[in-house]
Amino acid sequence: MFKVQSEQYSSGKPRNNWPAVFSLAIGAFSSVTTEFIQVGVLPDVAQTFSVTSGQAGLMMTLPGILGAIAAPGVLIVAGKTDRKKLLITLLVLLVSAMTSALSSSWLIMLASRALAGVSLGAFGAMGLAVAGNLVSIDKAWTAIAAVFGGVTVAMIIGVPLGSLVAEYFSWRGAFGAAALMAAISLILQTVFLPVIKTSDPIRIKSLLSFTRHQRGRKSLLLIALIYGTHFGTYTYLAPC
Repeated sequence: MFKVQSEQYSSGKPRNNWPAVFSLAIGAFSSVTTEFIQVGVLPDVAQTFSVTSGQAGLMMTLPGILGAIAAPGVLIVAGKTDRKKLLITLLVLLVSAMTSALSSSWLIMLASRALAGVSLGAFGAMGLAVAGNLVSIDKAWTAIAAVFGGVTVAMIIGVPLGSLVAEYFSWRGAFGAAALMAAISLILQTVFLPVIKTSDPIRIKSLLSFTRHQRGRKSLLLIALIYGTHFGTYTYLAPC
């Protein structure tokens, strides 16, 4: 999916814009934290809205499904649209986590998580591709690793962070903190990200061709099994 040559600054070659890479790493961190933060507070949310633990698990399932669809879907629909505009739009959706903090009903909560799911999936796919185009080719993989580092850190501390905030400010405070992180990332990317255009947009054919190969199908099946098993258990673990 990532092609250094296909996307570039509107003004020419990239100049090792590390502040922009850092802003994407913060965005990745806030995205994944928003995805995981409800795990630690799921019992409290279920009690607030008088739903079962199984129903509360939809807060993970719904954004997960929509994220999987949005990751390739947004890239295909986006075509040659400026990547900065797309990333900013996705972060605006991510701030919808604040809607979760203010939810007055279970349906509003699920709707806000659905919007967050669309943002999570598409931002992850696009953020990694853009990161490599913010620096020279020889530094591209370092930039991608930096953004992915934001994902890794969020996976480690996302749930504990949410539980810690919720202990002092309730689960609504945890979602509010996630929205604040997304807002900070939004500001940073507005300031530091340059205009980035693409001359080689993602096509449906290129995605379908991957599934025609046996290794491609096996990879997708393995990923589905790993993440399905992981989140099927992980979602229902909460601190005592």
